Amino acid sequence: MNNREVSLFLKAALLCRIVTKLLSDAIVNGTLQRSADGSEPQIR
Repeated sequence: MNNREVSLFLKAALLCRIVTKLLSDAIVNGTLQRSADGSEPQIR
């Protein structure tokens, strides 16, 4: 792996962690709710 690949990998991993944390926070806080017809979740 060269330095550029390592850098991209680290950025992707960090982004993944941030998204996972935001999603888990949203679920814990109850802000992640299904739409009325239950088709897809919506974040308020």
